[in-house]
Amino acid sequence: GLKRLDPATSKLSCYQHRQDDVSSIASDLVKALLESRDGTLWVATTLGVETLDPRTGKTSRRIILRGPSGASLSLDGNKVTLFEDHAGVLWISIPGQQECGLASFDPSSDVQSAYTFGPGPADTGFAIIEDEDQSLWFANWRQGIVRLDRDRKRAVLYHNNPNNPNSLSAGGAMTL
Repeated sequence: GLKRLDPATSKLSCYQHRQDDVSSIASDLVKALLESRDGTLWVATTLGVETLDPRTGKTSRRIILRGPSGASLSLDGNKVTLFEDHAGVLWISIPGQQECGLASFDPSSDVQSAYTFGPGPADTGFAIIEDEDQSLWFANWRQGIVRLDRDRKRAVLYHNNPNNPNSLSAGGAMTL
């Protein structure tokens, strides 16, 4: 589950899945947290992404992420990252060799998208940042670094090339 310590009162609140309460968190396996600019607390569990009101302990919104085929995506893996971009869109790294390695969800329109960066099962992205040009950058432990230019709808991969001494070092990237 999820625990919250109020430093002013030293009170510990526990948020756990309860079979008899659909407003409890979907799973006790919490993978990532994000407080968005509007103060919403987003919780990624193995079953998807949801909002949690820390005052009541209730979830009010639950999103099951879907890949390009429409199949649900699991967040059960080693690394899940939640990131909010300049427009308030949530970006979620998808672990473990699924049909895509990245999903986005726009809370204002309820639109979600899935992204792949090359053929075959997707690799996990470990870190996400946005630059001043509003391009998103993803650290990927096998492929290197991916820059997503949303306006041009293309991804650029920066990786190791043994024949180019100016390329990334061998291996992938885990942080940016």
